[in-house]
Amino acid sequence: AIYVYNSMAWSIIAKKLKMTINQTRNILYKLFEVGIVSFTKKKDRKKAWFTYSWALNVVKALEELDKRIRKKIDELKNKLEIRKNRRFYICRNDVIEVNEETALLNDFTCPECGKVFEVKDNSKLIKELKKNLLRHEDELLIVGEQISKEKGKKGEVIQKEMRKEERIKKEA
Repeated sequence: AIYVYNSMAWSIIAKKLKMTINQTRNILYKLFEVGIVSFTKKKDRKKAWFTYSWALNVVKALEELDKRIRKKIDELKNKLEIRKNRRFYICRNDVIEVNEETALLNDFTCPECGKVFEVKDNSKLIKELKKNLLRHEDELLIVGEQISKEKGKKGEVIQKEMRKEERIKKEA
């Protein structure tokens, strides 16, 4: 759990993140909206300050990361499929890349300089996309393992609490 007590603590966190206090607070509130963090707010009667206690929901954070990695994987797969199945053309002078339809509309000549488009070799880009896809799939496996571990820990805590409640009921 992360505990933030007053504006002084906000400034410490902000300094570590190399951000302003307002930026830090806004990020925490955005994380709260998504459910990654939660907080309780209490007022100190003597100082009239609010005390915030922040807690990180590790499982929710990992699930959000999982969702984002899956989205990135889908994007990479789509890009890879497009690069494998379509032709692209380039103008070496202006470093313009166009798809086949655009090249056809321009009679395979660059609208900027008038030179003839050349077919682009996508092999390097395809190789890079595959490499990125594999890296993201590896990350997804790691995140999945962490989610399982965290849910297991949470399950253990729930089981302990249930056993404790059962003991209290038996003793009563």
